Amino acid sequence: MIRYLLAFVLGVWLFQLQPRLPDASLFGVYAVVCLGAIRLRWARLPAWLVLGFVWAHGHALLNRPADLPALDLNRPLWAEGRGASLVDVNRLRTRFVLGVDSLEQGG
Repeated sequence: MIRYLLAFVLGVWLFQLQPRLPDASLFGVYAVVCLGAIRLRWARLPAWLVLGFVWAHGHALLNRPADLPALDLNRPLWAEGRGASLVDVNRLRTRFVLGVDSLEQGG
């Protein structure tokens, strides 16, 4: 049983290494692989790896932030909101999280 758990965790970890979010159409491929593994004893361990990847992929799709509206990046952008975190200052940068209420393209 521990092997299956480790394979699942490895699948989640492999998903985290993806440079961008994979397409949702891959869920059909995931289903075929996992259903095929039910009948093949040697494929059960790789199926748990795929299941971990699928779980992480589904979680990422359900929790991704909303896309920003299309804006002309050569013009100023005005954002209104409230500070959602304390200011973090170090020698390279100053940053904070802004809870955005509205975005407007400036003139």
